Formats: sequence, C-alpha cells, structure tokens
Amino acid sequence: MESSCNKKSDETEPVIEDTTSYYPQYRTPLENLSATEYLVVYEVNIRAFSTTGNIQGVIAKLNHIESLGVNVIWLMPIHPIGQVNSVNSPYSVKDYKAVSSEYGSLEDLRELTTKAHEKGMTVMLDWVANHIAWDNP
Repeated sequence: MESSCNKKSDETEPVIEDTTSYYPQYRTPLENLSATEYLVVYEVNIRAFSTTGNIQGVIAKLNHIESLGVNVIWLMPIHPIGQVNSVNSPYSVKDYKAVSSEYGSLEDLRELTTKAHEKGMTVMLDWVANHIAWDNP
C-alpha cells in the first residue's frame, strides 16, 4: 500500500535554493555542528535572563553559557509584540522580520550570533507558525 507521504522510487530530491546570498554576513556555515544527540541546548528568556533584559545582557554572559558546555543557545521570541487585543505574550508576534526594541536591534542580534559562532555555539530562534498578533501585517 502506497501513501501520499511515501517517496516514489523515480522521484529526485528537490533542489533547495542557496539562501546565503540573502544574508551575506552569514555565508560561512557554522562548522563542526554536533550531531543532535550531542547538543546541549540552553534556552534564554531574554526579559528575565539578565538585569538589562536585552540581547546585550546575553552577550555579556556568553562566557558563562559556554562554561556550562552549551553548544546551542535557544532564544525565546525576540520579535515585536502586537498591541491589538494583546496580553503582552512574546508569542503574539507583530513582525517576524524585526527585533523588538525591548531587546535591542538587528545589529545586536547579529553581534550575539557572531560571538556565539566564535565560541562554537549556534543560536536558534523560538517561533511558532501562525502565532501572530491581530496587528501583524
């Protein structure tokens, strides 16, 4: 019995477009990424993580995070929060393409990512598809 999820033997793998040209600052992929069974993930709620409650507060503690053996930093949502019918949840995303000014700027996020990569750590963003705010364009 064949289902629609099964791959037919004559199908070829789809070609995935190289997206590095869209983000030239990240053209070199992080090398030596651990296999999933060796990932040590540290989730950061930026609001509560440091006294500053922003991305710079995470950058300031990268050495400590590294000392724990972490190789993946998982950031809770960093996007602006919607204002219409809002309960101030970071999962009520107003704009997936922006960094909330509460946490800093896109440059701050790039600095965090660059410095984490220098320490052999990956940065992962938490997001949930369709968790958008009423005022999301």
